Amino acid sequence: MSKRSRIVLLSCITVLCCVALIVAGTFALFTYNRTVTNHLQAGSLTATLTRTKLTSTALSANGKLETVTDTQTKDFTAQNTENVFGLTSREAIAPGCYFEAAMRLANRGTIGFVYWIEIKGIEGDKELQDELELTLTAPDGQIKSAILSSDDAAQIMGSESEPIATLLVGESDDFTVTLKFLSEAGNSAQTKQASFDLIVHAQQLTV
Repeated sequence: MSKRSRIVLLSCITVLCCVALIVAGTFALFTYNRTVTNHLQAGSLTATLTRTKLTSTALSANGKLETVTDTQTKDFTAQNTENVFGLTSREAIAPGCYFEAAMRLANRGTIGFVYWIEIKGIEGDKELQDELELTLTAPDGQIKSAILSSDDAAQIMGSESEPIATLLVGESDDFTVTLKFLSEAGNSAQTKQASFDLIVHAQQLTV
């Protein structure tokens, strides 16, 4: 091959390389983008607590023990000082009085939770606390009772590490809280006072 021919051939190769580079560069300009907008919203742990039924044997206006049943649903979700047994601060109780509150805990949020029940804020006179028996009946039928003045009343059913049960979204559990004034109570409890807080703990389900 002559020198002239080699120059022409090299020139042709150079042109082809340039064309190839130009073509490749042109395709590199094509792009594709897709945007995904992420809307994040925290879930809600919403538990509602209602009393669905109250059966009570209490003192009537004339001082006689009388049994009545109230089937009107009462909402206790909001923190308040209202008595779950329907007693006012001016009402008296006596030996033989009995109060049974049917309660319902429901999951109305978007997060499953576990729950347990605790008794706190026990105050008043020991003479009356010694005569009051508190009983909790769990949804599975488990029963636990404690005298209000005893150490066992401090946490009546379940705990954070061993909760009563799990409630998934839309589920509910029914349990019963009972307060009984022991019939063998002596005169030392007369005119005495007692109070306590019933606390239902709900905690996010993690596993």
